[in-house]
Parts: sequence; C-alpha cells; structure tokens
Amino acid sequence: MAATSQGFAVFDLLAVKPQSTPTFDEIRTRVEEEFKNERSNILLSQKTAELSDRAKADHDLKKAAKELGATVKTSEFVSPDGQVPDIGSMTDRLRLPSSMRPGTLAALSTAGPTEW
Repeated sequence: MAATSQGFAVFDLLAVKPQSTPTFDEIRTRVEEEFKNERSNILLSQKTAELSDRAKADHDLKKAAKELGATVKTSEFVSPDGQVPDIGSMTDRLRLPSSMRPGTLAALSTAGPTEW
C-alpha cells in the first residue's frame, strides 16, 4: 500500500521477472533512435562549424548560408529570457560578448561565444 495525493494505492504483484540483458530485437528500436539522435547531433555540429568557417572567411553570413542551403532569419528584439520564433526560449541558451555590435558575427560553442 502507498499513499497518493488522492488517497491510497494498493498493489497486486502478478509476477516477478528476473533481471536479464535484453535481446537485440527487444531493444532494436531504442538503439536505432539513439544512433539517429547521436548522428544528427554530430552532423549538425559539423554543418554549423562549416557555416561558421565560411561566414568568418567571407564576413558574410547570408552568402555562406546560401552556399550551404541554410536560411538566415531575423527576429525582433529578444530579451535574455524571451522567446525566438521557431527556436524557443533564450534562457541560458545564448550569451553574446558584451563588446558585440550590430552587423558583427559571433561563433557560439560550448566554450562560449567568440566575436569575429
């Protein structure tokens, strides 16, 4: 018996299944999903780095994006805790250098942004 917010729950144990390593067929879908997620993150990082490198070399984000088939979008002013359309909340997601000025580009990484 266990207390819940609406009263008590009573459990009826029907069977005990000993621990075992699942077969590949039993976890295939999960393994495939985890692989796809991991691979897509790697590809996204590679494409982002390529876009960053091209934009940095040309000092032209729009041109670099066009060459890679990406789209550059502009939003209205967004506060640090605001929402960006198609992206979501900016809370803890984006920290730009305080020296950054309009028209400059910043490369973002896990180590933090660098202006160029």
